[in-house]
Amino acid sequence: NKMKMLEDQLAASEEKHARLLAETKETIHRNQADLDNYRKRMDRELEKSKTFMLQKICQDLLNL
Repeated sequence: NKMKMLEDQLAASEEKHARLLAETKETIHRNQADLDNYRKRMDRELEKSKTFMLQKICQDLLNL
């Protein structure tokens, strides 16, 4: 009957929507974690660069 068909279509649509919403949330969480890891990695690289430059400056001053 027509009502049953419409109810089935609605249920299928709601399931699809819920699945897509869950996938989107998971993608957002994964991207946030990737960005956080990238920021941490860049902070570490910046600190390494600063340390290297300070060592270089100290060596240059000692060689004067």
